Amino acid sequence: MTKDVIAVKTTIPFEWSEMEWNIAAALAKAVDGKTSVMVSYMDVRNPYKMTDKEVYIGDRSFEVADFDTDGKVYWSVKFNEIEV
Repeated sequence: MTKDVIAVKTTIPFEWSEMEWNIAAALAKAVDGKTSVMVSYMDVRNPYKMTDKEVYIGDRSFEVADFDTDGKVYWSVKFNEIEV
């Protein structure tokens, strides 16, 4: 049996554990209604350089992570992204 490789894509999991509400909201609004976006990230294959790529945004998760004593709310934000 042989397999034909059509393309090799990199998956890029983006995850933030405690993001302030206003920053999490800005990130959510930036990707609302979009299936792909341009991102800059650190790639192990390019030491000390940021890599710019267009990525498909898959599953998105926004969950409350913590309630601070001063009334601040922190969010856990996760995206599954695949290189386009």
